[in-house]
Amino acid sequence: MVDYLFFLEKSSAMESFATALGGNSGTIDGKSYQLACEAGHLLQTPSHPEAMVEDQDQDQFRSWQPEDIPWDLAKIKWRKEIIPSKRRYIDNLRKLSQDAKCIVIATDDDATDEGEMIAWEAIDYIHWHGKVMRCFFGDLETPTIQKAVRNLTPLTKSSEDGAYLKAWVRDRWDYCSMAETRLSTTYTQQAGYYSGPVNQGRLKSYILDLIYQRLQAIENYVRTPYYEVEYQDDQGHWYTRKVNTKDEEALAKLRHPDQAAAQTELTQYGPGTVANVKRTLKHQAPQQLLNMSMIDGILAKQGYTDSTLIKEVYQKLYDNKYLSYPRTDEKFVTTEQFKTMLATKDQVAQVVGVDPGLLTHTTPRPALVKEAASHGANHYGSNIPESLEQLARKMAALVKKDQAGKYAQAIYSLVVRTSLTLFGEDYEFEHVTAEIKEHPEFKTSFNLPKALNYKLILNHEEPSKDDQANDVGQRAQPSVVEGANPKPSQPTKEWIFKQLEKAKIGTPATQQSTVAEMSNAKGKTHLLKMNKDKIKFTERGQISALMCQGTFIANPKITKQLFDGMDQVKQFKKDPERVLATVNQVITHDKPVFELNAAQLHQVLGDPKPKNHGRKPKEKVAINWQGKTIQINRSWGSKTFTDEELKALINGETISFEYKGQPISGKLAEQTYQGKKYVGFLRNQPKKGD
Repeated sequence: MVDYLFFLEKSSAMESFATALGGNSGTIDGKSYQLACEAGHLLQTPSHPEAMVEDQDQDQFRSWQPEDIPWDLAKIKWRKEIIPSKRRYIDNLRKLSQDAKCIVIATDDDATDEGEMIAWEAIDYIHWHGKVMRCFFGDLETPTIQKAVRNLTPLTKSSEDGAYLKAWVRDRWDYCSMAETRLSTTYTQQAGYYSGPVNQGRLKSYILDLIYQRLQAIENYVRTPYYEVEYQDDQGHWYTRKVNTKDEEALAKLRHPDQAAAQTELTQYGPGTVANVKRTLKHQAPQQLLNMSMIDGILAKQGYTDSTLIKEVYQKLYDNKYLSYPRTDEKFVTTEQFKTMLATKDQVAQVVGVDPGLLTHTTPRPALVKEAASHGANHYGSNIPESLEQLARKMAALVKKDQAGKYAQAIYSLVVRTSLTLFGEDYEFEHVTAEIKEHPEFKTSFNLPKALNYKLILNHEEPSKDDQANDVGQRAQPSVVEGANPKPSQPTKEWIFKQLEKAKIGTPATQQSTVAEMSNAKGKTHLLKMNKDKIKFTERGQISALMCQGTFIANPKITKQLFDGMDQVKQFKKDPERVLATVNQVITHDKPVFELNAAQLHQVLGDPKPKNHGRKPKEKVAINWQGKTIQINRSWGSKTFTDEELKALINGETISFEYKGQPISGKLAEQTYQGKKYVGFLRNQPKKGD
């Protein structure tokens, strides 16, 4: 029997393990091993919750009606079923496990603990009761893998694995929260608006609310000008009087609501002399490295707005070891990663057009390089392309989507240049302060660059005014300057990601993938649309945003509490069922809020559009079906049933008629369309030869 059966998350990881260990099977320090892989999740929760409850409860769990929501979670018999297209992976795991002493979970390890769930779902499904161990690896580089397989962590069972329990809660909480979308949709439709689903979700709704509040602030913005006396020296630097911007009384003394008052004050001042110039030499180390959400936000400003393509291309760059693990939430690299990057920095720099002469800082900075066993921040990998053009061709062939090669070049250049700043020297500048001799209350301060150093490595940052500043002048003139209360800026992806990071909601990769799902321009259910890097709502997005106002599902504090609760589950400090139960607390709170919001849609959207766009609605007939009163369509296609035919159908009889030149027969039956069951005419399938 084989000692270790390593269970990898995908084929690309299996290939990297095979390279590192010497094949798909072999020995490690005298222990035999075999590699097997999954393809992401192999199992899924049934898409329809009624499939997991007793017969008498199915109508409630199938319903989208508010009176049937929320559900009694105790009635759900949770289970997973094989994704049909992935059955072969489960069968292979079951077969290989019969000749294994230990299964080693070697799936991805990230902040969501999704890899833990992917593995345990499959292991529990095949009823494995043997030994289980965990292999933690930060990347797919050979030294990392070789070290990881020699430092396995023993596990017992899924119910005693905190990482799995955390993912278990998140998975079921999100599943049950589909009731939020059902409520939002039903109340919207009852108000006469929009026929499709009105999506809600714990991260999605908060993003919608962020954008809505910002767009409202822009719409309601009223410019309030003010006029203030300032000095400007002969080098263009402005000298102002410093006061606390929150001190309205002090501000009122400086900022006049009308220009005439400011002109009157101006008469008190004459030409001035720049004095009390002070210079302080300062250094600034490279800033934090990038995560997926930051990468997406920066690329959007450059015109790369397809978040889904960014995600797909980056994954392929990682699978082929051009870049590091994409779903990391860390902002530093490990000591080992730094050493590896140091050895290849000059070669990588030449690929992206960075002067290797800028890479002279070879000592790790404590804030950016740490001794740790982790994925580390996004950085370049061991596989170095011959050129950006060669990289583009390869990625285009792998991803097989328009613009994939172009996106690959942009992603690779951005990540490489940012991670190369680890080897750039500190930015050096003089911090200059000065004042007007005759009126010292007028002061200025700015940074005067001395050596840009690591900033020369970057190309995604626009040069700041400080980087281009002139030295201080000698003489200054007073003038009246017009200002105004700042207008809120348009929402962008970069702005959204910063707000999510500030609220500590979601991992960078989850944030990025959620925005990708919401803004996929080719999707039928997308909520957002991009105008360069600016974000606007689709029709569905606007209604979803309006409906989530004031809800718990869109409240960042509630979502943060949920994330904290899941972390406590991982640490065995909180019962998983207790955290799962909070989903009904959220739904119970939001139910009347959705109803109220739907009643107010008219104020924003005006009259709803006719649902049938001028078409005559189908006639409905009430009948008794299996002890219940239901409604059925009186017609089938262009055929309208006569009273006699209708009576026969209600009695359960089969009827026959001619339809478009063809003989048709059938009777009433329960059917399913787009996940919803209904009763209607069901045509008998013609026999072969008919």
